[in-house]
Amino acid sequence: MGWSDGGIIGLDIAIHHPERLRKLVAYGANYIPSGVRADIGESERFNAYIEMAGGRLLPRFPRTLTTSMLSWRISAICGQLRPNYTVEQMSSITVPTLILDGIRKKAIYPSPQT
Repeated sequence: MGWSDGGIIGLDIAIHHPERLRKLVAYGANYIPSGVRADIGESERFNAYIEMAGGRLLPRFPRTLTTSMLSWRISAICGQLRPNYTVEQMSSITVPTLILDGIRKKAIYPSPQT
């Protein structure tokens, strides 16, 4: 089971190494770059999540790390996980897979944008 980037990693494993999975649940994961909302930086809900995560994560990092630096690091990590799977690749998944998204999910579009 994976959420967001964890779901992307699960999809990648299901496509490239299906023998390593028995089942997959991917929540809030996009499979193409245009699946990420263009207005993500304007989302109050997403920005509140970043602030909350920063409050929990910052104590684990060096004292010089600020909330804005943490936000930048999270963005950099997300930028590294920009999947661009084709319909054929997604259709090739043979592992039983459940893809979920919430009605209030603020990071990705409910359906791909073209």
